[in-house]
Amino acid sequence: MAVGVEADAKLVDGELVVPARAAPDRVVFFDFASGEPRRRGVVDVPVSFQGPPTSIAITPDRRRAFVPAANGRSAGKARTLASLDVLSVIDLDGPTPRLIQTLHLGLAATSAALSPDGGMLVVTHADDDRATILRVSDGRAEVVGRLDFDQGARPLAAVFLPDGHSLAITFAGSNRIGLFAWHGTTIAPRAYREISAGVYPASFAVCGRSGLAVVGNYGSVSGDVDTVSLIDLRATPVRVVDTVSVGPSPEGVDCSADGRHVVTANQNMSTVAADDPRFAPQGEMVLLTVRHGTLVVTDRASIGAWAQGAAFVGQDMVAGESMQDHRLHLFRIAGDRFVRLAPVTFEGGGPAILGRAPGG
Repeated sequence: MAVGVEADAKLVDGELVVPARAAPDRVVFFDFASGEPRRRGVVDVPVSFQGPPTSIAITPDRRRAFVPAANGRSAGKARTLASLDVLSVIDLDGPTPRLIQTLHLGLAATSAALSPDGGMLVVTHADDDRATILRVSDGRAEVVGRLDFDQGARPLAAVFLPDGHSLAITFAGSNRIGLFAWHGTTIAPRAYREISAGVYPASFAVCGRSGLAVVGNYGSVSGDVDTVSLIDLRATPVRVVDTVSVGPSPEGVDCSADGRHVVTANQNMSTVAADDPRFAPQGEMVLLTVRHGTLVVTDRASIGAWAQGAAFVGQDMVAGESMQDHRLHLFRIAGDRFVRLAPVTFEGGGPAILGRAPGG
């Protein structure tokens, strides 16, 4: 698992502040094979809290990681943030991870998605309403095309689907999810199917080979309750089969490979000023169980404020990020309930993005 630690931004009473740099942005790599988080190494590269938090792509053979960065410290004004266009390629094949390639792709590189065979990479650009298509060969990435979308569409998450010929992209600006045909290193310019799930669909996750997927509908940070939708990938046509309320602003979402459980990391109005009547001091992890094709909330657990990514680590361990308390909160799932484990704490910044190799 890869965790991107953001050092360029923090919240002070609901206001985004760029602190004097105490540490560089970095990606920390973990091995959970033993059931405990073991650090494999750290690489200093730009990361960004903007965009869907599950934005790091790792190849199926676990030999490369691709890390996009949508914004970072401005070169001209050290205490402000500016759009970045960076994609960092990290070699995981040696004794310690190392940066081997840096690409400049265009405005606000938001998230990265790898095809199942690891040969194709798609990077979304939310602020530029486009995607960059890259070929991956011998562990390095090369731009082979661009895909332009309607103005204001805001493509956020891209995910290749298990059918081997479809790519899902969440369009937060138009409240839809597009399914695109792909082959080799080409993607059809128009979606063959559009799905309507909820307000501001952001994070998208495929539940292994179960035939299900989920999307977190982030909403507008209004204090209203927001939602998660369950998608049947085997239906004809592919469609949303259930949508449930989970709480304010599900920033991260993931599901187990067997399609039984779904987790979200809710910001829960922890990012507004303390004197705001909607304010909550902590974020929240929410556990949902899939029963007869529907989603049922079965547990909740508090985590630190400004929640970001949520991810399964294996079949029954889950992780949730909190930017504010600089922790990766860990839980086991037992009997449709959370069992809290010891968290991982980061120095000099908060965990903002994450990624894991297919299958774990």
